[in-house]
Amino acid sequence: MQRWDADAIVLSGADSRDDKIIRLLLESDELVPALVRFARKAGKSSKSSKIQPMSRVHVTLRGKASDTLALLETVSVETPHAVLKGDLLRLSLATTMCEVVLHLIPEWGREEGVFALLARALGHLDDPSARIGEELLVLFELKLLDRFGVLPPLESLSELSASARAALEDWRQGRFSPLSARDVRAAARFLEHALAAHSGRPLASRAFLDQIIGNG
Repeated sequence: MQRWDADAIVLSGADSRDDKIIRLLLESDELVPALVRFARKAGKSSKSSKIQPMSRVHVTLRGKASDTLALLETVSVETPHAVLKGDLLRLSLATTMCEVVLHLIPEWGREEGVFALLARALGHLDDPSARIGEELLVLFELKLLDRFGVLPPLESLSELSASARAALEDWRQGRFSPLSARDVRAAARFLEHALAAHSGRPLASRAFLDQIIGNG
């Protein structure tokens, strides 16, 4: 049975009787599902507070890709991202970003560069001085869909003007061009439709995000 240490970002967590099942994006860009034994049982484990989604952690895992779940043996928090977790807009954007990753990478799958992209985005959201808005999510989605080769031609985004589509192309190339809030929302709908077509399901976190930013 393989045993290894890794830095990781906790993407999600779900209860399973006394245990928890979490999904980790490792620094090696691999998405690993892991079982955390007794995480819900008081007095049995101190791991529960350390495996919150969006936390950056250092873990010891045991298992292999042929297993359904790895076993999480130890965990320590490297970066809790407390600022973003204490603000509803930052939290909803971060939650949606983590869900986007889960839509694109299968369990035990790997895609180079995704950990660095998500770590930068969460770091920005955790900076209390940073300007935060839905455009950060659109940029993240644009970069990720492009990396996975499932980004539709931006010319097909007929809701936007040619100048707005050109601005999105600038974003894709790493250059900043301003977009109106209306154009950002239209771009988000376009990208998330493409994501749902690829994964077969919509983003569950979008409804909550829309409530927070007033798009509902």
